[in-house]
Amino acid sequence: MRRFVLTLSILIASNLSACGVVDDPIFSSESGRSRFRDLLRAGQWGFFNTERAAFIVDSGNGSFDSVDWPPTDALWEETFRGKIPAHTLAIIHTHPLAWPLPSDQDRMEAVRLGIPIYVLTVRAIYKTEGFRITPVVRNELWARCA
Repeated sequence: MRRFVLTLSILIASNLSACGVVDDPIFSSESGRSRFRDLLRAGQWGFFNTERAAFIVDSGNGSFDSVDWPPTDALWEETFRGKIPAHTLAIIHTHPLAWPLPSDQDRMEAVRLGIPIYVLTVRAIYKTEGFRITPVVRNELWARCA
C-alpha cells in the first residue's frame, strides 16, 4: 500500500495533441512538462519498484517549479515528512511501469490535501483530483513528445 505522510507544521503545444495529450494546466506548459520529465528520469523511467515524488509549485511568473522529495528508495511508495512548500499546486510521483493508475491511497491523499496528485509512467500520466481519475496522457511515450 502506498503512503504519503504529510505533516502540515521540447516541443510546441500543437505537437502535444499528436501524442494524445489532453489539455492540463500544469502538463500543457513547457515548465510543467519539464518537471514531469525530470522526475521520471530521476525515477529511472519506472523500470524499478521504487518511486520518486515532488511538489509542483507556482513560480509566480506563469511557470512551474518543483520541490523534490528526498528519496527513500522504499519499494512501491514514497514518503514525505515536513511542511508542504508555499504555493504548492500538485504532487507528482512516479509509479513502476506495471502500475500506471493512481492508487486508492493517492486518491485519499488528493481528497485530504485538496490538490491533484499525478502518477507518471513512461507510457501514461494520470491525475487524481479527489476520487476522480483523469488521463492526461495514455499509451504514448510522452517523454519523447514532451
